[in-house]
Amino acid sequence: MDEAKYYSIMLDCTPDINHIEQLSLILRFFDIDEMCIKEHFIEFEPLFNSSGEGIYESILSMLKNFKLKLSNCKGQGYDNGANMKGKNKGIQARILRTNPRAFSMPCGCHSLNLVVGDNISCSIESKNLCFILCICWTLAYLKKTCKIFNC
Repeated sequence: MDEAKYYSIMLDCTPDINHIEQLSLILRFFDIDEMCIKEHFIEFEPLFNSSGEGIYESILSMLKNFKLKLSNCKGQGYDNGANMKGKNKGIQARILRTNPRAFSMPCGCHSLNLVVGDNISCSIESKNLCFILCICWTLAYLKKTCKIFNC
């Protein structure tokens, strides 16, 4: 990473066991020695403000800790949440105002999940199938749990 000037960021938030949001930052860059793209997890940071502004400030802080300039960021990857992709107040918009060359690419898996969710909500049969699958999964999980605890 020291030799690579330009990089892209990917990030996501997830709650930890104490229900505190943790922001994970991943950097992608081109490794000149190995002539390939590398992807490195950088760190988790507790996130007490999950708005676009709060996450943006956390990103700036994390980049500063690793002595990375936001002006060298050439790509952004997030889920499709409003705080990430919001046109005016999301992280994407905030970074683009600072660095217009930090292109954003939506996460394909999150996009597909949203499409499937929207399609399922349009059909009663699909909703019923999902409900039945949830019941089956729950019963299978309970069966495993009972074996473990000898219920």
